[in-house]
Amino acid sequence: MLEPSVNLRAGPGAGYALLGEATSGQRFSVLAREASSDWWKIDVEGMAAWIYGPLVRLEGDVAAAPVVAEANASTGAPAVRVYQTTISIPTYPYDSFTEPAFNPDFNW
Repeated sequence: MLEPSVNLRAGPGAGYALLGEATSGQRFSVLAREASSDWWKIDVEGMAAWIYGPLVRLEGDVAAAPVVAEANASTGAPAVRVYQTTISIPTYPYDSFTEPAFNPDFNW
């Protein structure tokens, strides 16, 4: 490592949860890399963690590590898409719907 200690993250970016830190002299197996090769997924005693590449020295054929999808750049978190939700809308005075509501414009 090029620093005395380096943060270990839950994903490829500083916006992900801090899992711990690695100290100078420790060695880890590389599991995968982020597309730009800035972040590396490593095995830390059976747990996967991400480490920032420019702060460590990589050894061996690291180009052979599989590439994983990039995180959402605005938040550092993976992108999420909601496909379906369920809501209950009470009506007054206690009327009930006779069929499910559907919006064909949004397919829900």
